Amino acid sequence: MKSEDLEKIMKEKVKPIIDEAISSSIGIKISELSKDLTKKLRNPYFDFIVDANIPFKEAKKLFKKMYVERLLSFHFGDVSAVARAAGVDRRSVHRIIKETGIDVNYHRKMMLKPQYAKSMQISSIIEGIIKNYEEIINPKKISIIYESVPKLSNDILNELPVQDYLLKDAETDFEREYFKKALEQNNWNKPRTAGKVGLRYETLHRKMRELRINRG
Repeated sequence: MKSEDLEKIMKEKVKPIIDEAISSSIGIKISELSKDLTKKLRNPYFDFIVDANIPFKEAKKLFKKMYVERLLSFHFGDVSAVARAAGVDRRSVHRIIKETGIDVNYHRKMMLKPQYAKSMQISSIIEGIIKNYEEIINPKKISIIYESVPKLSNDILNELPVQDYLLKDAETDFEREYFKKALEQNNWNKPRTAGKVGLRYETLHRKMRELRINRG
């Protein structure tokens, strides 16, 4: 799907759902809350925690584990289906499973319907964003918003398009976010950042060039 098509769906279909849910829950619209939710939900099924406080290799391993586990939950633990969705061969998936200690049988036993698994992921994102607003919104109204999360999640899920997210694309996005965070935490001091993330300066410089990371 083209980015402009996704933007149109987010603006014309998803954002109104969020605005209506917030407004009906607390009686007013909160533009920043709506904006944060809309931005975060552009690709909710693959919203990963990126921790730039740990070495790059360790963070990359954690990312791969989260990525494959997410796909396993969407495909009943079917490794072949995961490989197709990730755009890699089965051996690559099995290698990640072995290296990261993923319990495939757990996902097979869970047998969560993909729709339910995706709805749970959207709910998790929404609750995470709402938590940031707990100090500025009346506790009773916050509780009402939390109660509306399951319905809101399903409504959003029904409007969101199915998006392919190949492993190579996910890796690129992960690395870009990881290195940007690491550089920001070290005031864009590249030698210091390289030391913190466990890479040679030359390697970090090459990564920045490949990922088009510039201090904006």
